[in-house]
Amino acid sequence: MSDNSQRFVDSDALQQFVVDVFEATGMERDHATVFAENLVDANLRGQESHGLIRLSHYVERIQSGGTNVTPEVTTEQVAPAVARADGDGGPGQVVSTLAVEQAMALAADQGVGVVGVTNSNHFGTVSYYTNQAAASGYVGIGMTHGGPIL
Repeated sequence: MSDNSQRFVDSDALQQFVVDVFEATGMERDHATVFAENLVDANLRGQESHGLIRLSHYVERIQSGGTNVTPEVTTEQVAPAVARADGDGGPGQVVSTLAVEQAMALAADQGVGVVGVTNSNHFGTVSYYTNQAAASGYVGIGMTHGGPIL
């Protein structure tokens, strides 16, 4: 007999658990914190498909070598308001957070900022990044590509 009752977990405690899980894979604390914030935020917003349900998948991908836990993310400005970020195979949540920060810096200087990301992994929910921009006083538009299944 299964128990289908709801269980409530403190989001701060859950986030700390996820940080601990990612740190155990060799990920540095700052990156693990961003990753955990992204996953917990998805659940808090009702986007369970991109939240903690994916934790084991992300850990398996890291353990199989599909995600670089110590990426050297680089950016190249290709036009006054445009840059390209190379994620060095890192977690999409980490790479995309850095890309949004770069886009906001470009926007502060140029009035608009566009940053494309390459060589990265699944980045969770796009709302995490547009909300990051909005919280800093910017309008953010986020996009990603999808495979044939979409």
